[in-house]
Amino acid sequence: MTPAGNYFLAARPESLKQVVAHVLVHEIGHHFGLSDDDMERIERS
Repeated sequence: MTPAGNYFLAARPESLKQVVAHVLVHEIGHHFGLSDDDMERIERS
């Protein structure tokens, strides 16, 4: 992993698993036409 990648993970309180899950849900949501606001509501529920 590059130093920038290490910084990205070290600067975040989430684990790598949480970051990957968030990005995966976000990208799948866009694929099905959900907006960022829609996905934020889903994640909060």
